[in-house]
Amino acid sequence: METRLRHKPTVHRGHALNISAGGILVDCRGLGFEPGDDVNLTLQIPGGGDPVEGRARVMRQPIEERLGLRFEAFSRNGDAHVRDFLARLASPRHP
Repeated sequence: METRLRHKPTVHRGHALNISAGGILVDCRGLGFEPGDDVNLTLQIPGGGDPVEGRARVMRQPIEERLGLRFEAFSRNGDAHVRDFLARLASPRHP
């Protein structure tokens, strides 16, 4: 899943390695984030139509190019889109 992170004027593109209802692990090169930083994020959920936008907080950086983010808030009904995506992944019909 493509992910864009914005912190101040800088935008970083990355890919989700793991996602849950509470947060996401993102692989993204050239990061300058620290635990505690707040970021705006945009998630392009596969099959989900428009991107989901929200805010997250950096919780950890296990290695230089990866960030563990905790979701803080979503615009509109973004949290429902994330939960629907997770339910599709968990479905026995999902390949």
